[in-house]
Amino acid sequence: MAEDITKSPSAAAPPATRIVDQGHRQYIIAARRGGQPLGPGLRSMSTAAIRAAVGQLPGLEIVRVLRPRHGSNLSLMADDASEVYVARIDPDRIDAVRQMTYPHLIVEEDTLLDYATTIDVTAPEAARVTSWSFAGGLDTRQIRLRVLGDGDRPLGGVGVSLAGIGFPVEGRTDKKGEISLPVALLPGRRPRSLYVSAPSNHWDHYLTEPDLSESEVNIVRLQSIDETIAGFPDRLRYGWGQLEIGLDRVPEALTCEGVRIAIVDSGADTSHQLLRHIHRGLDLTDKAEAPGWTHDVVGSGSHSAGIIAARDDSGKMLRGFAPEAEIHVLKVYPGGRFSSLLEALDYCLEFDVDVVDLGCGSPQTSQAIEQKLAEAALHGIACIAAAGNSSGGLQ
Repeated sequence: MAEDITKSPSAAAPPATRIVDQGHRQYIIAARRGGQPLGPGLRSMSTAAIRAAVGQLPGLEIVRVLRPRHGSNLSLMADDASEVYVARIDPDRIDAVRQMTYPHLIVEEDTLLDYATTIDVTAPEAARVTSWSFAGGLDTRQIRLRVLGDGDRPLGGVGVSLAGIGFPVEGRTDKKGEISLPVALLPGRRPRSLYVSAPSNHWDHYLTEPDLSESEVNIVRLQSIDETIAGFPDRLRYGWGQLEIGLDRVPEALTCEGVRIAIVDSGADTSHQLLRHIHRGLDLTDKAEAPGWTHDVVGSGSHSAGIIAARDDSGKMLRGFAPEAEIHVLKVYPGGRFSSLLEALDYCLEFDVDVVDLGCGSPQTSQAIEQKLAEAALHGIACIAAAGNSSGGLQ
């Protein structure tokens, strides 16, 4: 018997879980600059002084050095250090390293980025869940799904993403609309989310904390767009949110031509007919590939790109708020870290970006990121950050 989970209620978010790496962990070492006080009689260190100090730290393995190519608005001295060191350190030595470098340097874990904050993953490097070796009570369960469309017809070739511990596992349905995915879970826990990327004539479907059966095929029914929008696609010039904000009352000539906007997120699928005009991007994840920024397995970055810059020359399809803006897509997850976000913000400073859409998150805080955001603000860049994705409290 198959179980229909399309209307499955969401459960409360589970407490944060940490996957511990027993070996070296990756850290950021950055100079404390600008408005961050060092104490009476102390001043920021020079580039040469910090290079010398980092070179004397015990048990330090330098992974890479981030060297911004722009001048810093935070610098109080001409030779203030702007380099950021990404290094691997034995966790047992991190307290000693912090004591040796305080207060001149920020030393903090180079945490993995995500689009939600319900789980904190610290692993030696980003990897598919199916390739990890699990310990400590994690179970890998095989979940079977069948995706149906209009008239309960099976939908083949539909993308399905199922998230448990770590990054989602993905695949496409077969001709029968079926797929089986292995998902890693803690005992007694549900998957974090289920995302079904629909064909062009159906709506996508997203569930948090879905109640999925392990013994039966789980049915997901997608709603066709024709059922919900009369006259589709000719009457999809503006989405409901754009109508609420009043974009339909803005003159068509106001297209944000000449404005530079960076989308710092999960990439953007530029094969979509409304995003094909986007040609600038960079993959800044741990396993970066030249075309990697155009591969968006999460969907968050493509969603943002559509809201911001969707463009259709026919004048009938959905229009973004800034269809003529110069878009830069900077992929920082899945598989990216705080250091990836620092690189993305340096990119925005270097290319004089006007607006930055920050669609990434982390349960951890970062003084290095806070310092870089302050630098971007002083440079005249408006940084707009996502908030509330986890349905938790905002600060």
